[in-house]
Amino acid sequence: MERVGNFGDGGKWICGMSQYAAFEERPLVVYSFGVDEDSSFEAELIDRTSAHVYAFDYSVDNMGPEITNGTYTNIKFSKIGLGGSDETVDGNRFMTLPSIMGELGHDYVDILKLDVEGAEFDALDVLMETYNKSSLPVGQLLIEFHLWAAPQNIRDLVAWWERLENFGLRPVAQEANPLGVILGPGYPCCYEVRNF
Repeated sequence: MERVGNFGDGGKWICGMSQYAAFEERPLVVYSFGVDEDSSFEAELIDRTSAHVYAFDYSVDNMGPEITNGTYTNIKFSKIGLGGSDETVDGNRFMTLPSIMGELGHDYVDILKLDVEGAEFDALDVLMETYNKSSLPVGQLLIEFHLWAAPQNIRDLVAWWERLENFGLRPVAQEANPLGVILGPGYPCCYEVRNF
């Protein structure tokens, strides 16, 4: 495992980075949901691999300064949020992962990064309802879970997590996001989890 991008909220831990860097059969397809103002993850991934990054965030108008300096050509930013349905809410466009993949013409995403402030549960529900274990179109998930959006009953949360694991996904690392403690309700509320 290796950290890609800034320490803190912008960077993410990735499994097999050396394999991604050596992969030359085709450009890697990376979806990055939730870029806010730190694009160090996306910039370093592009610098070190053949990745074509598709970044999405309805809450900002542009990528962070690491990308907006104009030196990157293999990244596309869309002001779209990830959600559990295709809809427009308060003027903001939201789409499901299968809809976005269909619109972009992708049938597989090598790396899927989700930092979508609680929408990860609905988005992953759609993914699990659309695909089965043998057809899951994602190589690696990098997820920041926001516990305030999780099923509040522990049995429901365990059942939801087991459903995710039934797709062959296993957490390989986790870390608490310190911003959840500093800015949040006084306890860790956000966890970064890496799944295969």
